Amino acid sequence: MFNRYSPLPGYWRNVQPGTIYYTIDTRKVSFSSKQVRLGVRQDPRGKHLQAIETGDVFPTGHQGLVPSELVGYNRKTKVLDQGGDRRYHGYFAEDGTLHFPGTVTTH
Repeated sequence: MFNRYSPLPGYWRNVQPGTIYYTIDTRKVSFSSKQVRLGVRQDPRGKHLQAIETGDVFPTGHQGLVPSELVGYNRKTKVLDQGGDRRYHGYFAEDGTLHFPGTVTTH
């Protein structure tokens, strides 16, 4: 079904801006060049990519995607331990792809 898409890479250096990737549960995700640059610089272990791969989780005690409180955004990453002070926010595009444009907060 998703043979024209690539599996989500585990490290930001392997992510290509504008490419649609799919996760284990077949969700589609994409990233802007700004988001990729932020990921390479701020998330060398790919923990935010792991959170995206995990998908929706409860807001406490889990690593994954949680609802975003920012207007115009649907989800944000939540990671535990190192790197847990940053959240990358994404929104659902018209085709259902969760797009991360490079919006980052510290909550």
